[in-house]
Amino acid sequence: MKHFDLAVIGAGAGGYVAAIHAAKSGLKVALVEKGKVGGACFNLGCIPSKIMIEHSKLVQKLQLVKEWGIHTSNLEIDFEKLSKRKDDIISKLLENIHFYINNASIRYYIGEAKVSKEKIVTVNDEKLAANNIILATGSKPFVPPFKGLETSSYHTTDTIFNITELPKQLTIIGGGVIAVELAFSLAPLGTNVTILNHSSDILQTEEPECSSNRKK
Repeated sequence: MKHFDLAVIGAGAGGYVAAIHAAKSGLKVALVEKGKVGGACFNLGCIPSKIMIEHSKLVQKLQLVKEWGIHTSNLEIDFEKLSKRKDDIISKLLENIHFYINNASIRYYIGEAKVSKEKIVTVNDEKLAANNIILATGSKPFVPPFKGLETSSYHTTDTIFNITELPKQLTIIGGGVIAVELAFSLAPLGTNVTILNHSSDILQTEEPECSSNRKK
């Protein structure tokens, strides 16, 4: 059985940063991840969303310059190619994370971790002893119990950024940051987007300037 000063379960933005910081502070560190490094931020949220918004901003600029008198040929959206660009950028970022992990001499394990009350971490039938454990397992999308949803085809934030075909129409339930970013990512590309929110005020957790409905 291998012994570590610290075992970090989850290699998302919180987990791998904590592991690197601990290793550089002189601790012997194990990092366990059952999926991809980077977690939701790099793979399912912040990064893919910002890349898609970048694509949409370019389309909006092209539409703007037409009003100025700069005309281009008919605009065509190759969404599959845009998706590949997104994936390539993310892949490069994940390579950099692996480099930082290896450079910090962290023992990296791929697999699902099970933790006992004795602080024994089991990964792929291998047992690791750790003096301290950080649980950085992240979260998963909440799917509301709407009637009929169980027989319908739908996406969550865990799947929507993997699409390779531009939707003709998309209804987004929720008015939070990811919902609004997704709307602004796809609408300029040609998707007919509808946002359904429980109130007239979107982005309720953000600054007042982000919502035109909020009282100043």
